[in-house]
Amino acid sequence: MLFSDLETINVPTLIIHGIHDKVVPFQLGQIQNESIKNSKLIPFYYSGHATFYDQKDEFNEVLVTFVVFLSHNELMEQG
Repeated sequence: MLFSDLETINVPTLIIHGIHDKVVPFQLGQIQNESIKNSKLIPFYYSGHATFYDQKDEFNEVLVTFVVFLSHNELMEQG
């Protein structure tokens, strides 16, 4: 995805990024967060590229919390 395309994303976006990532530097996660409206950057301080493996419990907790939050908001909007 090109950087200019990031500004066109118009859905709630969770960005999970390990600060020790050698494949995709953490600074790119920060750029994504600044460019995507309604995004949330969660830095993982003890992870590299594989946050889902390095910090699996924390990763799952953050992901589930985000999905539950979105589901709750969707239900509130419906009724």
